[in-house]
Amino acid sequence: MTFNSGVHTSISTNHSIPSERPICRQGLSTLVITVQIPFGGTTLFPKSSQISFAVAVLMVISGLAGFERTVRAQDWQEPAWYMGKAKSKQWRQQNSIAARQAMSASNPSNQQSQLLKEYVHWYVSQLFHDLDNPIRDVVDRLLGEINRSSVSSNVRNVMMDEILAISANLVNHPDPQIRTDTMVLVIQLSSVPYSIGGGVDVPIPYLGMIDFLVEQLENDQQLLEVKILSARGLARVCRDGAPSSIQKSKIATAFVGQLQAIPPGKEDDRWWYRYRLIEGLGYVDRLDDVGGKPIVI
Repeated sequence: MTFNSGVHTSISTNHSIPSERPICRQGLSTLVITVQIPFGGTTLFPKSSQISFAVAVLMVISGLAGFERTVRAQDWQEPAWYMGKAKSKQWRQQNSIAARQAMSASNPSNQQSQLLKEYVHWYVSQLFHDLDNPIRDVVDRLLGEINRSSVSSNVRNVMMDEILAISANLVNHPDPQIRTDTMVLVIQLSSVPYSIGGGVDVPIPYLGMIDFLVEQLENDQQLLEVKILSARGLARVCRDGAPSSIQKSKIATAFVGQLQAIPPGKEDDRWWYRYRLIEGLGYVDRLDDVGGKPIVI
């Protein structure tokens, strides 16, 4: 297998490479589904495949029966920003108009910025209690708000930074589905979103997510599903974005560290994780780190 960085890596396996194999666990059971879906906008796969990993994961996790999306106080402490159903309804009645007006600001004031953050809180809270709508509707609606052409980069950055700030708590939720939903949202954040007729065919990923994704990748206690999504997000950053030399080195070091920590194995999830790490390393397009040390697997 040859990557565009000039690094030649071979993978010897008896497995055929599927379009994507998102893995979601419920109890002791493992659900593995192969899905191929055309997708516009944010592409989390190479352009030639035109497959949305995010949509594939969402279809899988939305179909898991018996997975109740609730905040379980006995396992996880509710963050201060969380809005229950009653509070969410009240906030929408009192602040939705003002929040939409704040989204039209070119340079939001402190008051408007706080309102924008609360708007993010309102949306993300729906992941827990909006059971009447598919999860992908919640994620897609929030991304749709942020990516509107009328939204300034200043407003977009305020909202994306808040998503990252609260995601640090969500990726430790006891329900794997909440963790995965959060990652699907984070890895699609874009500084410059896709624009029909606007000259932006490939969204430019938000570089502010790099540290967060590397942290999840290197967290030995994190679910493998989350780590796989982190690898996909970092690959997208390197493929479609313009990370600095230092950022590329940090990403490459994380990829290599995980490849060394997770040796080859016959298990599907381990094999697939290593495949995504190697694929991401190819997009880093570096042969050495910032210290001049060769990147060796």
